[in-house]
Amino acid sequence: MTRLTDDAATFLSVDGAPLEEADVSPAERVVQRFFLAALAKDALATMALYTADSVIEIPFNESGRTEEGAYRRYAGLAEITLFTEQSHAAEGEMGASDIELHRVEGGNTIFVESRGHIVMSSGREYRNRYVFRFDIEGGTIRRLREYYNPVTSGLAFGRKIGPA
Repeated sequence: MTRLTDDAATFLSVDGAPLEEADVSPAERVVQRFFLAALAKDALATMALYTADSVIEIPFNESGRTEEGAYRRYAGLAEITLFTEQSHAAEGEMGASDIELHRVEGGNTIFVESRGHIVMSSGREYRNRYVFRFDIEGGTIRRLREYYNPVTSGLAFGRKIGPA
């Protein structure tokens, strides 16, 4: 396990010491660039991490349904760009903490646990806990799965909670 500082600028070891460049994998660097872009709400830097066949899936949702087709899925640059732009418009000040990276054997899949600290554009505070699965291929995000408490998210974004 490695950690990122809350501003995502520095990799840390389990004991909190900064890591040497050689100790950070290329896939972990892609994840770092993701967090740097997200915290800065930099859509161009975010989109540079994806390809035409990338996919973002958010398997937990406010309806409670988890079967395929019942949750949000964004495929390709056009859908991912729209999702990113809409998220950035709704989210005001961004922050994160407790960013832990877990590299799966083989190195191209990274799980991340983190906490989000967001003040929405409406002024409403939004705090959530996240688990991300990044599948990295060729220095880009091939697939991203984002797991979080959908009730907390739904309330912050004004989405209906409960069965559709």
